[in-house]
Amino acid sequence: FFIAEGLAVDYGHDKQPPDRWNWVELNRALQTIFHPSLEVAEKDLAKKNVAGLSEAVYARLHKRYDEKVEEIGNFMAEVEKMFSLSTIDQLWKDHLKAMDHLREGIGLRGYAQKDPLLEYKKESFLMFKMMDAQMKQDVIGKIFNVQLAPQQEEKVIERFEEKMERAVPL
Repeated sequence: FFIAEGLAVDYGHDKQPPDRWNWVELNRALQTIFHPSLEVAEKDLAKKNVAGLSEAVYARLHKRYDEKVEEIGNFMAEVEKMFSLSTIDQLWKDHLKAMDHLREGIGLRGYAQKDPLLEYKKESFLMFKMMDAQMKQDVIGKIFNVQLAPQQEEKVIERFEEKMERAVPL
């Protein structure tokens, strides 16, 4: 739901009526991040405010996720785990590099009459929140766009069945 709220805040405004919102850019963002067939229009809003837009985006994302679960089937958990781990790994490495750069340059804040430790805490927290949001968005986007090739599908099913046979019952 957090992604839907973020997009709603970015593209909708409570101070403007929905007919003045940037629907083209919102749909372009949805299609770029998640899936080409994902769109939201003003007619989809139950409430004519940002909360209504957030609910409409969430409903579209949830519907697309359910379709993907049905398409992929039993190994959806494996797909989610694979994308989550690879995305977390890459973004965490990038985050650690960014934290090193922040640490190197934070001393200059003292010249601006700011407490470097306090500035470091603020900026590092903001960087972590941004990494967390990026991670969630990337994982969901990858899941929505994954497709099994027909010949690979049979191999994946066979490997999944072999794993299930070797699994120890709880």
